[in-house]
Amino acid sequence: MTGAVAADWPDKGCLIAVALILGAAVATISEGETMSDHPTECRIEASGTGGITYLTAIVASARPLRGTASLSVDSRGAGGRSSNTQRASFAIDAADGQAIVGRVGVSSGSATTVTARLTATWDGGQTSCAYP
Repeated sequence: MTGAVAADWPDKGCLIAVALILGAAVATISEGETMSDHPTECRIEASGTGGITYLTAIVASARPLRGTASLSVDSRGAGGRSSNTQRASFAIDAADGQAIVGRVGVSSGSATTVTARLTATWDGGQTSCAYP
């Protein structure tokens, strides 16, 4: 499941701070995809398993890049409100590479709303993105 929180999961209404600040994992972007229009960008991907939606924060760049990132996640539901903020340094060592800068697990149900914001900053620039 990508980009959505399943509506049929049990409503636990809380944010599980899985807080897995992962080391800067370098990978290439998808075949046929280029970053010429957006030399540096970010995205937040969602995937689900076992009643938890994992939000993975990614910074991608058309050139080698080093900087810092901040991921803020809020969850609101019947069980209350939770928030989590993670900060990490990242390094993209190859052209057309990406770095995973944070990961958070969110337990949610049909009445739960989850929002997230990722901001990446480097010498001379900044980009941000949001989920959903």
